[in-house]
Amino acid sequence: MKAAIMGLAALLAGAGALDYAARPAASDAILKAELIDAQAPYPQAHASTIVQLSDGSLMAAWFAGSGEGNADVRIWTSRNGGGKGDG
Repeated sequence: MKAAIMGLAALLAGAGALDYAARPAASDAILKAELIDAQAPYPQAHASTIVQLSDGSLMAAWFAGSGEGNADVRIWTSRNGGGKGDG
């Protein structure tokens, strides 16, 4: 599965704000949307997160495998940005 990294970042950037009327729509803040892995080797993914690193690149992480709690579930990561072999 793939997350729209920039879309997720845009949504997370406004998390916790109390004045929802003052915030622009999340779709207005999306600069770029792309798949991390369109041909993922796992059937399920959940609990994704994203962080901007000190060099400006983005790193996403998520749990993936055949099902939550199963022995094959692992933490997957992907880094994007900086123009150095994104992905």
